[in-house]
Amino acid sequence: MAVVKYVGKDAEVVWQYAGGSYPLCLDNYTTISVEDSINTADLTASDDDVVHEEPTTRVLGLSLEAFFVSGGTVQWSKLVPGNKGTVLFGPRGTASGMPKGGFLAYVKSRPLEIPYADGIKRTVEFGPNGGTVLFDVDTATW
Repeated sequence: MAVVKYVGKDAEVVWQYAGGSYPLCLDNYTTISVEDSINTADLTASDDDVVHEEPTTRVLGLSLEAFFVSGGTVQWSKLVPGNKGTVLFGPRGTASGMPKGGFLAYVKSRPLEIPYADGIKRTVEFGPNGGTVLFDVDTATW
């Protein structure tokens, strides 16, 4: 059986908040990064000879990098730092049956990178708001 490998060209990110629902991955995005990690507590005692850590809280996050293009300002105007909502993502798009991830989030930052001799890029970073995983990308589908 052949192994199917997917590329990110069909990926989609959707930002839903009180002002509406907005797709963010039009034709200008370059990278989507999803963080799913765990914080730990250091429980090492003074007589321990190795570190003892215990998992505590889950950390979720998503960042999207895109070229800053004319006509793309509508999406960026919805991504004001501090805005709260839901970020949804589909590594293979949003068609029925495709993997779906998402969590309650807030807009953490949206820096603008203006290099001297390269394309201007904009990034948006979403942080967790409430710690609720709405859709686990490994089990949920659109």
